[in-house]
Amino acid sequence: MKAVEAFKQFDTKYKELKIIDTDWYKKELGVTTKKTITNEPTTNTKGSYSEEYIRARFVYMLIATGKYLPENICVEATLPKGNGGKSIDSDIIIFKDKNWVGKDFGSSEIRKNMLVIMEAKRDGKKENVESVVNKQLRTAMNEYEGNPENEINFVFGVYFDDLENILIFKKENSHPIKRYNKIKIKEDDEYNLDNRDSIEELPSFEDFIENIERFKDKSQMRIDDLEPIDQDTFVDLLEPLNRAKDRIGVSLDIHSLIVEFLTYKVYDEKKAKKTNACLRFYIEKKEEQEANEIQNFRKRINDLQKEAQKDYETILSNPIFSYNEKNGRLQPNHTDGEEFLKELIKVIEFKSILNASNESFNQIIFNNFGSSVDKALEKQFFTPIPAAKMIVQMLNPKKEETIVDPCSGICDFLAVSFRHMHDKSIHLEEIGEAKNLYGFDKDKKVLKLAELNLVLNGDGGANIHHMNSLTQKLSKNGAVIQEGDFNFDEYDITDWSPIGNKPELKKYSIVVTNPPFGKGRDLKLGKDNKWDIHKNVAKLYETYWLKSLKDIKDKDTKEILHYSTNIIFNTNITYNENGGLTEDSTDFPKSMDMGVLFLENAVKVLEDGGRMAIVLSNSISSIKEWSNIRAWFLSKMRLVASIDLPAGTFGETSVATTVLFAYKPKDKTILKSDYRVFSREIKNIGYEVKTKDRIVSFQPTFLIDENTFDIAKDEEGNKVLLEDFKTTVSDFSEWLKFQEIELRNAFNSKES
Repeated sequence: MKAVEAFKQFDTKYKELKIIDTDWYKKELGVTTKKTITNEPTTNTKGSYSEEYIRARFVYMLIATGKYLPENICVEATLPKGNGGKSIDSDIIIFKDKNWVGKDFGSSEIRKNMLVIMEAKRDGKKENVESVVNKQLRTAMNEYEGNPENEINFVFGVYFDDLENILIFKKENSHPIKRYNKIKIKEDDEYNLDNRDSIEELPSFEDFIENIERFKDKSQMRIDDLEPIDQDTFVDLLEPLNRAKDRIGVSLDIHSLIVEFLTYKVYDEKKAKKTNACLRFYIEKKEEQEANEIQNFRKRINDLQKEAQKDYETILSNPIFSYNEKNGRLQPNHTDGEEFLKELIKVIEFKSILNASNESFNQIIFNNFGSSVDKALEKQFFTPIPAAKMIVQMLNPKKEETIVDPCSGICDFLAVSFRHMHDKSIHLEEIGEAKNLYGFDKDKKVLKLAELNLVLNGDGGANIHHMNSLTQKLSKNGAVIQEGDFNFDEYDITDWSPIGNKPELKKYSIVVTNPPFGKGRDLKLGKDNKWDIHKNVAKLYETYWLKSLKDIKDKDTKEILHYSTNIIFNTNITYNENGGLTEDSTDFPKSMDMGVLFLENAVKVLEDGGRMAIVLSNSISSIKEWSNIRAWFLSKMRLVASIDLPAGTFGETSVATTVLFAYKPKDKTILKSDYRVFSREIKNIGYEVKTKDRIVSFQPTFLIDENTFDIAKDEEGNKVLLEDFKTTVSDFSEWLKFQEIELRNAFNSKES
């Protein structure tokens, strides 16, 4: 019998029913009540069904549909709170077996036996639903103790009222409750109350039991058995990893270890999904406790590592953790590394990364496991995903275009670009390789995390190189030009074209980057007789020549240099026989903001007709100190947009920043005409960077509805973030429609 039919049958059978009490439940339904129910009316003063009637009808449905047995059902169950607080009165509790009768409801015995807790309300008004779920259902589910013998324990919850559909929840171990149905779990909405479950989809007693039992034999687990790992859960899981790291005293680089181990996990899930095989990234209790069983674990993980190395060669080609065979037995190269591997597996073995919303995982890993010393020295502040999305959406890259980030860090710009280009792809494994993506960074450890980032967001195949983009370049044939080979004597200053037989530099369709900038990161260029980059390399940057000159006019580069020296200084800048500049009488700066040099780098590695976006300090785009640099930039590029970001956008730094978008025209006459620039000041970024229990995470901030004072929701019921990024992208898209056809084509505007 269907649930709806059972409801109708109850209404017909008990249409004359006026009073419901404890005896009625026992006589009519065979159900026991914990707390005595006395003469509860079936209707209220307005003639509508009472809450008691709705509960009784629901219990009848549970039995009539054959989903539950009367002896497992308890009505009006009073649960004394474990902390000694006020007792909780639960409308219905379904127990795992009938041995609950006569037991003390405050005991561990009864709390381990709970399977499903159900709460009723007379009507389904939104405020009622929220109140019952938060104050009653969630509180009661938190009293579930679980079986300490089980590594994973579930208790389930159901909310129902006078509406036809219901809400089904689950709680795993000590994690917060969430929706039972995976597709109803939303990262931006804790309970997703507006999107209910069909009453006909209510799992049976056996379904709920099976949901628990399926995790007992880990060797039979498949990817569909796993729970998608959302950002909130991921943050929760980091705390035990932090404790494990401290307890074990891991001697290896913890950051690299996590990247390697998560790569095994991702490979395992992808392989299992593709072949419908059982998962291997797990550990049994006996494998931890029995000496002979540990070899089974080691063989399974060793095989997984060897296979994953073939698919993810860059990440795993030289792993810091591995197993070595000795006398027919596998031994870890680092015991503490294996101990941490076990802890990490226990934390995520029941979770799915492949099916997760994982946009911020890598930033969370870096912020929580990257060396705080390294971060302080390098001042690495990665671009949060919401800001990165806005920048990429405005650039609007296409699959055939080459994209480079010269300061790629963990490659969030590239990962977001890859997702943007393949926006219509449903499954990650259907997305092709990221062969048109290029990322460069001088921090080798961070690049491993970058590879994992791209794996999580699609697949490997991106061109990731360990190099300093200011002193090294990628040649057209794909080789890295080594330190010292890119210099003033070998390349032309105006466009970095090679002199003689030196390799030609690779150019890109799009440059997108958030380079290091600000006075705290100035490069020393002779100050205190120290050089952070060789002078012969610094001289290749026109901005190095221009910084200390007096104000210049908007002319072509050579004209700018001639004008500045001949007219203002009344001296000569001369060119050598190869067309390179000499430095006679030039007043060079003793230090340089790296942001300026990376700005020039972006311009010069960009192909004609290409476009760029760069995050810089507000000072570079506004104060007089950099007026020469701005004049030079405008002599090369058609400035398209200027987006100001508020302090706090990058969490760990309070620097206010500007994102410059520009186009490198094929026809330079566009630079001499008057043109419009899109400008916007972002005030709301939609998140806050929070630190709790040593864990750093990005917490969303939501728009408040002025009428209801609740969190605002869109037409699909999604919570609306308090952010200006989406409207900025939309307004920019509309603005583009009225610009030059060359610009519209460059940014792939639909109206061209």
